[in-house]
Amino acid sequence: MKILILSIAILVSACSTTKKNNVVINDTEKETVETKPSTEAPKDCYTDRKTTSKVNDQAVEVQEITGTFMFVYNNTRLQPCDLPKEYQRTGVRLIVSGDVREIFPTERRAGTPFFCTEMKPEMRREH
Repeated sequence: MKILILSIAILVSACSTTKKNNVVINDTEKETVETKPSTEAPKDCYTDRKTTSKVNDQAVEVQEITGTFMFVYNNTRLQPCDLPKEYQRTGVRLIVSGDVREIFPTERRAGTPFFCTEMKPEMRREH
């Protein structure tokens, strides 16, 4: 019985879906983070806003602006709904896709609301 339980435990740990990714932080720094594929749909916290445009496979850098982590590229700031904790660090580079949402006329925001449908670490080849 002990052998059966031990075998099952080893099998479960060997089949784990945890994946290690090298996340690029700045141009010279790299960090390995563990990411697990999500089986649940991304959370959309901007359901009351219209989609104004789409972003597809855009390279972005995470920056903390006014206490909120945002995606920055080409002087554009996107404020994602739910950024996973492992990416909540200034300088992390990601590839993102999703819906850019409207800003209401009566509000001022540091970043444009963004519903991220896909997010993955930017991989750089080592020479």
